[in-house]
Parts: sequence; C-alpha cells; structure tokens
Amino acid sequence: MSSAEPLAAAPENGATTQAAPVAATLSDEAKAQVQDVLTSETNTPIPSKLSKLSQDNLQRGEHRGGTFGRAYEEMMAVHERMADNGLQFAMSLHQMADDLTELSLVADKSRKGWKQSGLAAEQRVADLEAAMRKSKAKYDALAEEYDRVRTGDTAGRQGGKMFGFKGHKSGAQHEEDLLRKTQAADQDYQAKVQVAATERSELETKIRPETVHALQDLIRECDSGLALQLQKFASYNEKLVLSNGLSISPLKQTTEARSLRESILAIDNDKDLNDYLCGQHIRLPPRTGPPKYERNHALPARRS
Repeated sequence: MSSAEPLAAAPENGATTQAAPVAATLSDEAKAQVQDVLTSETNTPIPSKLSKLSQDNLQRGEHRGGTFGRAYEEMMAVHERMADNGLQFAMSLHQMADDLTELSLVADKSRKGWKQSGLAAEQRVADLEAAMRKSKAKYDALAEEYDRVRTGDTAGRQGGKMFGFKGHKSGAQHEEDLLRKTQAADQDYQAKVQVAATERSELETKIRPETVHALQDLIRECDSGLALQLQKFASYNEKLVLSNGLSISPLKQTTEARSLRESILAIDNDKDLNDYLCGQHIRLPPRTGPPKYERNHALPARRS
C-alpha cells in the first residue's frame, strides 16, 4: 500500500451494525455456558462421571473381584486420568478463545481510531483544496473584469457616462475598486494555496505513512498473535495425546504402574474362580462323614 494513495473508507452497512449487538450477546451467552461447564461440579465431564460410578460399583459385594476386579479398577483409573486431561485441554482452549477475542477487540478499536483520524485528514485537505479552487475562480473573475475595465472593453456598457468628466471619474474609481478587490483576491488565493499545499504535504509525508505503518503493525500483531495461539493449540494437542498415551502405557523407568494392556492380560479367570470357591468354603456346613446305621436300643436285639 503506497503512502501517496488516499485511505479508502471501509463501508459499514446497517446490517453489520445491527448484527453486532446480537453477535456480542450470543458470544457472551456461549462464554457463560462454557464457564459453567468448566467450573460447576454438577457439570463434571461424562467420562469422569462414568469412571467414578464404575469405581463405586466395584466396591459392591456382587461385583466380580480378584484379578478381574483389579484390572477393571486400574482401567477406570486410566480413564479418569484421561478425562482430567481432556478437561485441562478444554480449559486451555477456552483461555485461547479469550486471548483471541481480546486481541481482536483491541486491534479493531485501534484500527477504527486510525481510520477516523486518517479520513479526517483527507477530508480536511479536500475542503482546503475546494476552498482554494473557489478562491481562484473568484480571483480570475475579478482579474478579467479589471482587465476589461483597464483596456476600455467596458466602454460600450457604460453608455454616456464614459464621455463626460463625471463618467471618466466614475470609470477610474471603478477601475481602482476592481484593482483593490483583485489584489485582495490574489492575496487570499495565495494564502489558500499555501495552506492547502502545506496540509497536502503533511498528509502525504506524515499522516498517510504513519497511518499505513500503524495499520501494518496492527496486521503484524494480529498475525503474530494468531500464530502464537496456533502454536499453543499444537502444543496442547501434543500434551493431550502424550498424557493419554502415558496414562495408557506408562514408562517403566519412571513408575511401577502397569499399562492398560498389561492390566487386561493379567486377568486369570481360573484363579478368580478358584479363589471365589475357596472363599465360599466357610459358608458350607461341616462334614459329618458317610451315613451310618444306628439301631435303636428300645428294639430287641436282632437274631443272627
């Protein structure tokens, strides 16, 4: 964008002006809903709710225990950590949205300020040049009229007044009056030309370049801010995936926790069944030996 080019006035139609409050209201409502989801205890993420509910059910007596119960508990713990990672990721994205909104509002406010000052300077120069052209037209008209009076081109229009002494005096006075008006118009025209030239020079050498540079700085600031937020977005995604990966399969050098696959593969159905049956042994009635016949002593002895 050249500094010698006038600033273009960006049209702002009525639809955009009327839609702005509605968009702002919708944005505020959406932000309030997101904030409620992130802060309210009743809006706990569904995966975390399911994980806690499953862990509570695991403590009931009718739930299967043993190696299966331990693997199931470890699996729910993994999913709970993944839910926490997802919540942290969502909060980071919410902060990114706030930062981008603030950047947009600040840049738009600054842009409107520079636009207003630039258009005001352009209009001021245009008004001065219009006044200069009007002054020049008046000056040219008076100069032509003075030249006609001075050369005698107006003798026919003066009638008989130009042939007598009184008419000659009236013509001289008229010429002197036109000369005085022409000189005054000349001075006024010169002053307006000088003022218009000064204002245009300042507009082209100072105001336009400053405005263009300021707008370029705003564009660079917005581009840099957007690029920074995208870098954060990439970092947050990497952190989310890495955290979930470490939750599913932790590094053996740093922790003794088993991976999700190891927990599932550690399920031993036969051992669980045997342990369950052994645990139920105390509920069985005591053993009394094989059935044995005992003759009642009230009966006579059986003859052999």
